[in-house]
Amino acid sequence: MPANVQKHSVGEELAAAIRQGVPRRPGVYLFQDETGKTIYIGKSINLRQRMLTYFTGYPARIERHVGQMTLGIRAFDYLETDTELLALLLEDALSKRELPPYNIRQLKFEQYRYLVLSDDRYPTCRIGDREEASSGTVFGPFGDVYFATAVLEIVHRHFLLRSCVDPNPFRRSLNFELGLCSGPCWNGTSVSDYGFIVSRVKAFLSGRDDWIAGKLQASISSSSAALNYEKAAKLKTELEFCKAFCARQRFIHRFRIGRLTVRELGDRGASYEFAQGNLVSVRPLDRKSGRRGVGGRELVPDLADPRKMLDRANLIYSWLGRDRDNREHGFV
Repeated sequence: MPANVQKHSVGEELAAAIRQGVPRRPGVYLFQDETGKTIYIGKSINLRQRMLTYFTGYPARIERHVGQMTLGIRAFDYLETDTELLALLLEDALSKRELPPYNIRQLKFEQYRYLVLSDDRYPTCRIGDREEASSGTVFGPFGDVYFATAVLEIVHRHFLLRSCVDPNPFRRSLNFELGLCSGPCWNGTSVSDYGFIVSRVKAFLSGRDDWIAGKLQASISSSSAALNYEKAAKLKTELEFCKAFCARQRFIHRFRIGRLTVRELGDRGASYEFAQGNLVSVRPLDRKSGRRGVGGRELVPDLADPRKMLDRANLIYSWLGRDRDNREHGFV
């Protein structure tokens, strides 16, 4: 009983401190345990309201794993931002730096899968984890190995990229026997011809769906003409998958190599400009409000790691998709 009373008292003290000192503004909050270690980082458009939900008896608003964490909170800190997107980016950057144990998104980030296109004489594509995403050309991120496998199967089935992993292929594979590989091991294709296949694969994994869409659409038409409607339906599903996949990959590719403008509409609307993944300017849509600051060093993650660059692009793409009526983007 005394232990429970003590925990309850700590929660009341934290709640009182939040009411007194935390503003009702967008930003990021950090919870620390008794050793001073950051155990959870969150973001909100209303810091005070969100932080109080952990201590004022509203468990339904808190994720189950976070509810277990709440009893270990002994201190907090917070950083204000001008907008929701800045809070989202700051939360992501701090989570990757602090590695708080209760941040599920950060835990998922460590488990993401990627497609890695090798730089061999006859490149091949394989599924890699965070350790293997440091060489070759990296595409992703993919939430699990099943999605990555589905994309890789399309690459092998339609583009005829080799699936063996030897730097210099020398033995015939099952995919070659099934007509799913161009066969560089048997001089079935020259280095230059195989390079053309690789360029198509790179284009597809970077978001270009024109070639694969044309190929699938032709197959759908021929299957329908032959009254093979079951096959046509499967191909149509595959075509829809490719288009959705390429839409995301197109955004990610342009985000990491070029300039991108993201706009959030509404009363507190702002325009954010990114250059090769870095946030370089934030401007209010209402010109009378003046230019807003980008933020401190916390908003500049280590984008030299390709996984972090890809994850930042994916984070913004998901944020845009959650409220399409009030958010838009364009390439510069």
